[in-house]
Amino acid sequence: MNIFHLKYFVVLAKKANYREAAQHCNISQPAMSMAIKSLEQKLGHPLIYRQKNPIRLTDFGLSILSHAKKIVNEYDTMMDYGLSKNELSGRVRLGIIPTIASSLIPQFIGHFIQEYPNIKLDIEEMTTVNILSAIDEEELDAGIVATPLEGIKLSASPMYYEDFIAYSSRPLHKKYIIPSDLDIDKLWLLEEGHCLRSQVINLCELRSQTKLGVNYSAGSIETLINLVDSYGGITIIPELYAKSLSEERKSKLMLFDKPAPAREISLIFHKYSVKQNLLEVLKNSIGQSVPNYMKIKDDFNNVPIEL
Repeated sequence: MNIFHLKYFVVLAKKANYREAAQHCNISQPAMSMAIKSLEQKLGHPLIYRQKNPIRLTDFGLSILSHAKKIVNEYDTMMDYGLSKNELSGRVRLGIIPTIASSLIPQFIGHFIQEYPNIKLDIEEMTTVNILSAIDEEELDAGIVATPLEGIKLSASPMYYEDFIAYSSRPLHKKYIIPSDLDIDKLWLLEEGHCLRSQVINLCELRSQTKLGVNYSAGSIETLINLVDSYGGITIIPELYAKSLSEERKSKLMLFDKPAPAREISLIFHKYSVKQNLLEVLKNSIGQSVPNYMKIKDDFNNVPIEL
């Protein structure tokens, strides 16, 4: 049985589309179709319903999908382990939550590529819940998320801490603010599924409110800021993102009083991952890209996350 045929099947099951699966695997669509047919002949049963659009797996296909994933993951792990045993090379599949990705990736990716050309990074933006699931299913090697996370069996290695900062169309004329200074009826939030939304809700104690005053949930921090600029109101953004704003927009920022509400950003992974050396290099590279004062915070209020 060809390991690549199993790989193609796993990708096809995820994409549910021959064209997208073939593009992902860097092969032609006919080659993808032939590989699936060959695998079906080896196994003696059809794997997909070809009349369905999007593609749907047969009961047999569903029953062997988890086995195929395990075989492919073990194969990739074995190959990566051999490549990375004596030198810094191999592949790291990394998930990162969008509210971290937009500010962190541009900070470190250029240095990482230049310093470690033999390490391939596959980066995907995902919610925390999906990252945890993908690591558990061995579809990812690691994730970058806000921590701590209750009840997980993964290792979490803190990398830096960033304060939350208020962004307002009408900044208060005071050096520092407290959460009760915010008008929650004019607060813009991210859409459901973002842990930053959960943290802002906890920070402003919105769960006890009968009216949130939120008419629109945005999909990105940039959208939140644009909404404030266009329609007024207020939103909460992470410190690293705030550093990338224009000087005009920075004039609309308001810092919280100490201990400032903050979030801990960590690299999460399986404790016994064979890619520990590659993950350590990744962590160190990220550490070099953020200000030193963000790496250690003795006095901060880590806002809880609810998944």
